[in-house]
Amino acid sequence: MKYRDKSLLGKRNYELHEDCISTEGVNPLGSSFETEISYADFKAKPEKLKILAPTFWAGIYIVSGGTAMLTLVGIFQSQDKGFLTGLSYAIIFVGLVMAGIAFRKIELVRFRSKAGFPLLDIIKAGPLKNEFDGFISELSARIQKTTEPNQAPEPTTIAVTPPAAQESRQP
Repeated sequence: MKYRDKSLLGKRNYELHEDCISTEGVNPLGSSFETEISYADFKAKPEKLKILAPTFWAGIYIVSGGTAMLTLVGIFQSQDKGFLTGLSYAIIFVGLVMAGIAFRKIELVRFRSKAGFPLLDIIKAGPLKNEFDGFISELSARIQKTTEPNQAPEPTTIAVTPPAAQESRQP
């Protein structure tokens, strides 16, 4: 079974295999990755999250920086006051555009390792988002099947020998 997502966080392709999931993709800045993760490495239950994209927060930081620059230009006297004021407004505008574009929540499912660290995020976005729930159900079933013991362990019998009877002491 295959799934593909596309968001502000990049493009990723997932494929379920017999004993692992493979994923490959490209991040927004162009770096690519490819990996395989065994189902045995996952915790059985995934988490459902709705987050704002990091691009939104980057835009907010840029707006804050532009505002600080505009404030400093207003406080200090400079020969380039007009240029710096215009540059400050341009920086604020770019930050607002970035934050505006990324101001929608991204729905994703996070699978954690047995140690509790995030191991795999799958985003509900892109051309196959209608197949997201089915893909997550299938992946969760395969992880559950792998993490459950195949057979119940045989009970262990332990022989307990009672301590020797102690003689009662009489005064």
